[in-house]
Amino acid sequence: LHSPRAVRGGRSRLRTHVRTGASAEELTGELLGEAFRRFCDGGADDAAAIMATAGFAADRAPAPAPGAAARVQSSVVELSRTLVDSWPAAGQSWAVSGEGERDGGAGGVGAGAGDDSAGGLPQLVRYALRNKRRKHDALLRFLRHFRVWEGVGARARAAAAAHGERLSAATKLADFHGAGGGPAGGVLMRAMTRVVRDTRGISEAERQRAGLSVQDVFYSEVSRLADLLAPLVDEAEDATAGGAAAGTAAAGTVASVNDVVLLVLEEAAEYRA
Repeated sequence: LHSPRAVRGGRSRLRTHVRTGASAEELTGELLGEAFRRFCDGGADDAAAIMATAGFAADRAPAPAPGAAARVQSSVVELSRTLVDSWPAAGQSWAVSGEGERDGGAGGVGAGAGDDSAGGLPQLVRYALRNKRRKHDALLRFLRHFRVWEGVGARARAAAAAHGERLSAATKLADFHGAGGGPAGGVLMRAMTRVVRDTRGISEAERQRAGLSVQDVFYSEVSRLADLLAPLVDEAEDATAGGAAAGTAAAGTVASVNDVVLLVLEEAAEYRA
């Protein structure tokens, strides 16, 4: 990529919002992100001018500058991960800029720390996930439009696709959770609490200081959705530890775990289809 200061497009001078003094890899990521934002805002010509500096255009095969291909590949993976893993801000709000279109976040006030109930999921958590999915779908369209998809390796394509798959599964899981989840709702909530506390190392006190619920934290890092599997297995094992004496309650817990796992796997398979 060329100078971060400006890119010429037609008669106008397009200024890009990137840092001076950035490394080549950082510069690539920032300009790719800027082009994507322009694309989402309807500035297709501006986005095209930025992408042309990296050797990408909608009407020709990719021709990145020597050494740029690897930087573009890492930047694609990082931009995809950033979109799906945007965090809620302190003060019970999701990070936003405008309508959430600038940073992959969602607008509005998030759920507070006191909303950790098994019977439902705060609506704004679901809104945030849907907004993330819209942005990630737009990213894939952007990459295909400028034929970046052709110019990056299989690893980058697989990573971006996996992010989309996990986001789709997380959105489905959140809808299930938001509807109450039936008997599985309590199992799911306990497993999420274990993920947040044990796997991600965020204590209840830390969450409460930030005004965030378990759901806020869990559903923020979508790329780590698989963290849920181990505590779900633990739930089933704990329930059946007493053997036959555990009775129907244990069977119900195992059925609930199966329901959650099957729902996630089915949605992931549908996304891939």
